[in-house]
This record gives sequence, structure tokens and C-alpha cells, in this order.
Amino acid sequence: MLGIAFKLGPGGKGSNQAVAAARLKSEVRLITKLGRDAFGEMARNFYRQQGMSLERVYGCAVAGISVTRPGTAPSMPAREEVDALVASAKW
Repeated sequence: MLGIAFKLGPGGKGSNQAVAAARLKSEVRLITKLGRDAFGEMARNFYRQQGMSLERVYGCAVAGISVTRPGTAPSMPAREEVDALVASAKW
């Protein structure tokens, strides 16, 4: 298969839902972890452009992605990362 274009950008269920809400003019406060690298910075810039608050964006988490059948990509974040993120959130 030969491709004619490639586009790299943030995504995932939570990300896509947050972006959709922001585009509908909802106030969105993203609570997540992003890497401190070029990919994380790209995501931060994209979310800022969407008008999303990044007050609760923290350092990198580890997650595995497993494609189980065409069209699916469940993610498996490390349990301790999720627990730490929720515990540190200032609701």
C-alpha cells in the first residue's frame, strides 16, 4: 500500500470528546498526562488552539494500546498512573 499523505496529531476517546465539546463552545478543563517531548508539546498547542484549559495537564503517563480487531484500539493505562492522576486533581 502506498500512502500520499501523513498527518500526526493528538487523539483518543477522551481527547476527541474534549475537542468536540470545546468546538461546541463548552468550557473544557482537560485532566490528563502528556509527555514532555515534541509530541506532548504538539498536543498542548493543539488543545490551546481549541480554547481548552490545560491547568490540570501533568507529566507523562505510560499506556499500552492493543488493536484487537479492525476499527478498535483499546488503551490500557497503568493503574497507579490513573490513581495518582485522580488523587492529585483539584476538583
